[in-house]
Amino acid sequence: GLRGHYDHIDRLHTQDRFNVVGGQLVTDGRQTEIVVNNKASTRALALWATDAVTWGPVTVTPGMRVEAIHMTFLDRKAATLDSATYQVLIPGVSGYWAITPEVGALAGVHRGFSPTPPEQARTGKPEKSINYEAGGRWTSKQARAEIIGFYNDYQNITNLCTESNGCAGALSDTQYDGGKARNVHFRRDRQGVRIGGCSADIDDISKGLRPRLSMPPRRAGLQIAAAIRKTVGGDVEDAENFHAGLK
Repeated sequence: GLRGHYDHIDRLHTQDRFNVVGGQLVTDGRQTEIVVNNKASTRALALWATDAVTWGPVTVTPGMRVEAIHMTFLDRKAATLDSATYQVLIPGVSGYWAITPEVGALAGVHRGFSPTPPEQARTGKPEKSINYEAGGRWTSKQARAEIIGFYNDYQNITNLCTESNGCAGALSDTQYDGGKARNVHFRRDRQGVRIGGCSADIDDISKGLRPRLSMPPRRAGLQIAAAIRKTVGGDVEDAENFHAGLK
């Protein structure tokens, strides 16, 4: 497959100062201050290939994604223009073993990747991880159930500082590196017997037959446990802000 991507953001953040006089906001007479005035853009080209190979009851599906990313950042206040280009390989492989026609086991290993913001393309570190999954699945004509465990091993987990979590001005949209982290979670999914519902088959209606109605119930659950293993870069306050942003 082949996919091209382009996005950009123009930021113009201003602020005005006011005093409270007699319970009313009154301007202090200063001119509107421009806090942030920049433009960031990213162009990316991704190519990927995948194939499923079957040996009897076992199916293995390897895949590879190659992505070339070009970022530019124009800071109008500082009158500077910066850019960076880099490439990344993102491999993955998954497998399924059909133990019986109804019961199977599955597993996979995949590389995780998230690029840095354009304004930190040269100085920041991308988010990288290796993600593992394994579990079992049971399927019949009337029902389906599965339980899958996931383990995410981050070499560098990142967080963006936004105005919604307390960052303002030039710090807005700044990335902080959280270092190594791990995340373990389990997913349980169960779909039950069809017990009636609200969808009809158009062929049955055209033939004057009673429409077949179905509404399969479904129940899913998720359990998550996460921990920061090692914080890298920044000062103590940065690390505390990063951890608080993950909650």
